[in-house]
This record gives sequence, C-alpha cells and structure tokens, in this order.
Amino acid sequence: MVLSGRTYKVLTPVGESFITINRDENGHPMEVFATISKAGSHVGADAEAIGRLISLALRSAGEDRSEVARKIVAQLRGIGGASQVGFGKDRVMSLGDAIAKALAEDLAYTDGTSGQSQVLPLALSESSTQSPNGVATNGHANHDQTETASANRNRYPKEIR
Repeated sequence: MVLSGRTYKVLTPVGESFITINRDENGHPMEVFATISKAGSHVGADAEAIGRLISLALRSAGEDRSEVARKIVAQLRGIGGASQVGFGKDRVMSLGDAIAKALAEDLAYTDGTSGQSQVLPLALSESSTQSPNGVATNGHANHDQTETASANRNRYPKEIR
C-alpha cells in the first residue's frame, strides 16, 4: 500500500505544530502524525498520542475512513485551554483544535494530483458550530461558565484558588 500525504504547519498555543495526514490509494485518510516544536516535552508526547489514537481509529474504520475523520474533527474542534492564538477563523484554541482544523482542511482539499508529501499553509475555511448562547460546541454538553466558576470557587479553599 502506497500512502500520499500533506503536512500542515500550524501555530498553536503550545508552539508550532506540524500535522501530517496520509491517505491511502483511494484518497481516504489513513494516519495522522502530529509533532510540536518542543520535542521531548510532555506536549510533544501528547501530540504523538493524539496522532496515534486518530490513526488507530482511521485504520480500524475500513471503508468509512472519511466519515470517521469527520467525526474526529467534530470531537476535537473547539477544544480550548488557558490560551489561544489567532483571531476569527484563524483562531487556534489548543493542539487538539489545530489537529481538527488541519484534518478538516485536508478533507476539503480536492487536488489529488500530488503523490508527494508537502507542507501547506493552513487556510482555515470552516466555521465552528455555535449554540444559541454563542458558545462553540463539539458534541459535548454545554455548561454555563458562571455556574461552573461559582461552583469551583465554593468547592476549593482560598489557598488552592
């Protein structure tokens, strides 16, 4: 089996990331590799783990790989942490969000003429799903941020906050 791939260079809140998506001879996504510029760090290990799990899910999906890839995008899109980079459609909220954006971009990419692996700039064109209160969703239940903050404030002693 010969795979062809594309590598996306994405700036994330945890550093510059290179996300490679390889496809099989039928054009279905087959494996994902995510590396972060901080090699040997916990973040680098997390990037490798996410890539391995996505690759396992794609290889296990049989002929439904593209559909499974779309479901992976839906789950990872919008995951955020303590910081973010970029604005608007170019905003990247976490390493997981960056992987989702690269995978979505790759699924939308239609030029199948190149069999070579290449580095592409990430031209984000998808929009995130918004709930009625304006919070991005990714298939998980929405929580009211003020209720959560208030509950945490009451749960933990002052010295831990």
